[in-house]
Amino acid sequence: MSLHEIVARVLSVPADQLTDESDPTTIGSWNSLRHIELIVHIETAYGLKFSRSEMVGLRSVGQIRAMLLKKGVQESELYPT
Repeated sequence: MSLHEIVARVLSVPADQLTDESDPTTIGSWNSLRHIELIVHIETAYGLKFSRSEMVGLRSVGQIRAMLLKKGVQESELYPT
C-alpha cells in the first residue's frame, strides 16, 4: 500500500488529491485523533517507530515522506508501481 493510500484511507480523502503540501489546514478530517491513527498505520505498514518529537513534527504528507526516507524506507516502498 502506498503512503498516499494509507493517508487517504485514514483521513477519508481521495488518494489522487494528496500532495506533499497536504496537511491539517487542507484536509478537514486531519485532527489530533486522526493524526495518531495515521502514525500508527504508517508505523505498521513500514515496520518502524516514530519518537514522540517526530510524531509532533509530522504535519504534512511531505514531512511524513521525508521522515520515512530518512528512516531508510525506499521511495519505491512509498509509491509502489
